[in-house]
Amino acid sequence: MKHWKKSLIAALMIIALMATLFTGCGNQDSDNGDEPQGDAAGEKTIVYALGGAWNRLMPYDLIGMNSIIPNEKIFDRLVGFDNENIIYYRAAESIDVSEDMKTFTIHLNQNSKWHDGEPVTAYDWEWTFKTMAKPEFEGYGSRGFLSGFAGVDATGTGDIEISAVDEYTLEMHLKSPSTPEAFFGSYSYYYYALPKHLLEDIPVEELGECDFWNNPVGSGPCKFVSETPGYEVELEAFDDYYLGRPEFDKLIYRVADSDTFSAGLLAGEYDICWGNVSAEEALDTLDGKDGLHADLMDNKVVLQLTINNEKFPAKVRHAFELAIDKQLIIDSVLKGHGVVTCSALMPSSPYFNSDIKFERNIEEAKKLLKEANFDLSQTYTLAAGAGSKEQIATIIQQNLAEIGVNCEIVTGDGATLMSGLRDGSLDMGLLQTTTGASPTYLILDYDVEGVTYGRVTDPKYYEKHVEVNQAVDTDERIKLAWELQELLWEESPYINLYAEDIYMVCSAKLNNVTIPNNEKCWEWKVS
Repeated sequence: MKHWKKSLIAALMIIALMATLFTGCGNQDSDNGDEPQGDAAGEKTIVYALGGAWNRLMPYDLIGMNSIIPNEKIFDRLVGFDNENIIYYRAAESIDVSEDMKTFTIHLNQNSKWHDGEPVTAYDWEWTFKTMAKPEFEGYGSRGFLSGFAGVDATGTGDIEISAVDEYTLEMHLKSPSTPEAFFGSYSYYYYALPKHLLEDIPVEELGECDFWNNPVGSGPCKFVSETPGYEVELEAFDDYYLGRPEFDKLIYRVADSDTFSAGLLAGEYDICWGNVSAEEALDTLDGKDGLHADLMDNKVVLQLTINNEKFPAKVRHAFELAIDKQLIIDSVLKGHGVVTCSALMPSSPYFNSDIKFERNIEEAKKLLKEANFDLSQTYTLAAGAGSKEQIATIIQQNLAEIGVNCEIVTGDGATLMSGLRDGSLDMGLLQTTTGASPTYLILDYDVEGVTYGRVTDPKYYEKHVEVNQAVDTDERIKLAWELQELLWEESPYINLYAEDIYMVCSAKLNNVTIPNNEKCWEWKVS
């Protein structure tokens, strides 16, 4: 077997939970009464502003990064990737790989504990995976990411082939050959342990909606304190987290109105933010003011135009891409803090195909629409969130009008718009991700057996991702990754618009942070 040590270079991108101490689904009283909060009580408190709300504190029902962020503090996952895209271990200590590359043997950290003090074992992980693969959880926001394992269908439902070998050894069987970097680079955000000892007696048909999720017990670096749904989650540092207790005492996630976000940072209401501050605002308005510092991250945000592949064939999709003035978006909305891109990979990654160059071409776009006999009499929907995304949607609307395509802009909250893209009620929409070093970290966006945001129907995109994952030789993997990007550029199943600079704005008391994808809150420096 091949043994993967803790220093493996890996790919990017990129939750465990629990319940009350007294009953399997009971509810503890988390009311703090009149007790003072945060620094006023001598505690180190970090208030983290988010540009949107989480959908719930349930790690197999996640919708977007704002849901991942609080969940992965409460619940623990097997591995993660740091800001240099090196695989690091959380609940896993090492991973053995079978000769056929279809079986991972996970050796678990024996110091991992639930927040109630009980040990986390392979039997918790086995129970979690087998329970979450039951039909009762079909349709949950991130449960579909189980589809990479043998024994389940494209929705993640079935007799999943994951089992506990002993108390601290877990065996996972994959559908397709892969490496730990490639597989977990695509899926690591979505595999979390649940506490078997607190949940196994709850009838499975009641488990998804029981009171446990209102007061979860996990094994991550933070313990749950309280929640105001849609507005605030309060957590506290877990003293016995095996990778080290975070330096803060309390961590509060709070949804911030984009119109008042900078004012909140300047007033000291927030210590850090995600999802609301542009690079221009971070540098010109916030950096150096009242102790704030704006730190440039290695990663970038990639904005994609997600497009219904069922409705729009490859020639039409590529015509749309050629019609969009990507540079105008960067200049007018991002104020120059970004670059045009045709890929969601980090430009510094060896897998990034630097030969692909974008040039806007209206005449070629019109030609492709004519060849496809595209119906120009219809009006198509274009979904976008408020603020800068709506500005970008307006530019795209104008660009597509130049080739005869009429669009109606639809705005709303992120979860509703993403659901509309997945169910096909919306034709196109603006969604963002962060750049990854792994050439396959977005593999599930192309799985025709699942329900993707782009409603992808052609299996060759997914098959090419699998081919890249199966390559062990680095040079061969790079060659295949470049071919994959050529294919995605030529047929535009998703349209990558730009890669935007990311600045994390923090208060003077907080340092050593990264973007949420790579977050290690136990390594934050808090004064």
